Amino acid sequence: MIESAVLWLLKFLAVPTVGLTSVFLIAFVSATLLPLGSEPAVFAVVKANPAMFWPTVLVATLGNTLGGIVDYWIGYRAKVAFAKERSSRWFHWLKRYGAKTMLLSWVPGIGDPLCTLAGWLHLPFWPSVIYMAIGKFGRYVFMTVTLLYIPNGWWKWLGRQRAESSGDDGLPMKLTGIYLYPDLVEYRSDAALAFRNQTRFLCNYVQRHLAARKLHAEGFNRICVVCKSAPAELTYKNTSNALTAEVQFDIAEYATVADERLPEYFIGLLEAGIAKCSKDQHVPAEYFHDAIQSFRAEHYRNEWVFLEKTFRAEGVKCRLKCKLDRSYFRLTLEIDRRGHIIFSQEILRTLPDEVMYAHRFKDIKLDGETLVVQDKFGNALATVPIRRG
Repeated sequence: MIESAVLWLLKFLAVPTVGLTSVFLIAFVSATLLPLGSEPAVFAVVKANPAMFWPTVLVATLGNTLGGIVDYWIGYRAKVAFAKERSSRWFHWLKRYGAKTMLLSWVPGIGDPLCTLAGWLHLPFWPSVIYMAIGKFGRYVFMTVTLLYIPNGWWKWLGRQRAESSGDDGLPMKLTGIYLYPDLVEYRSDAALAFRNQTRFLCNYVQRHLAARKLHAEGFNRICVVCKSAPAELTYKNTSNALTAEVQFDIAEYATVADERLPEYFIGLLEAGIAKCSKDQHVPAEYFHDAIQSFRAEHYRNEWVFLEKTFRAEGVKCRLKCKLDRSYFRLTLEIDRRGHIIFSQEILRTLPDEVMYAHRFKDIKLDGETLVVQDKFGNALATVPIRRG
């Protein structure tokens, strides 16, 4: 039961859909007495976007420290749970060194109980929290930097071994993500990060087109086309159910491509990656071809209606309209009364990355005489007074 719940949680919080939110929650949960590890989540986000190293480490440290504080207060409120340990050597060691022992709160197996014991002993709260945070911060920096320097070839080998040993190659999965980006380990420049954002308007369009056809794949739910100077010949699946195809890329050439030619330049790279996937993994290339042709027919525009909702008593129909281009994601709230637009205003603008905007809107509710656009946590993104008409 616990294992299945944990697996569901990890799948729901899978990178890159939620990003830093998943890092925070996983780090928080793993700091309690539940058997979870947060380092893979931290590494996954930083591996996908090295520019997020410090924000990710800090968010993980915050979540893990708050989880340690929960352990501390569990121990603080305990009455007899640790009474039998009074005579043990490490119990006296904890009393002797006090709050400084929280520097070891990151150690697997003993760190979480250590926080709980610190609370039971009523060690000073804020010194304990500070030492706890220092230890956890150091752990995340060391572990993430170490993992980043492990060669990509090793991860590919591990992914292949896992797929072969688990026998999951034939498991049908709903295809939920298409990504095109340069290898952010090989290319660390601002241009490489810009490339990653600029391709989302194309990949998101293809992704939504395929979702409408309810396309399933065997053994993976995402396709990542990674641009490298020396790409591997074969595709491979990693441990997070993503199929990766590497394609030839010259960042100097990319820098010379005119803006009006960028859509076709990105399409060429994506098609090269899909062709590899189709050859190795039986990916239906014709579906991708149809999506790209549709994108061309729309003159490279990616616009859609996320939500349309009618409030009959007020006589209005509301729409959340999305527009994604190479520079920005824009969300517009439009209110229609009897065929006439009475309100139309952009209520959100972010970089063109789902991590930045996907959680920012979900529903439109009516609160008295006010329309409220809510995010996925129930917070108000925008409010508009409305009267019955």
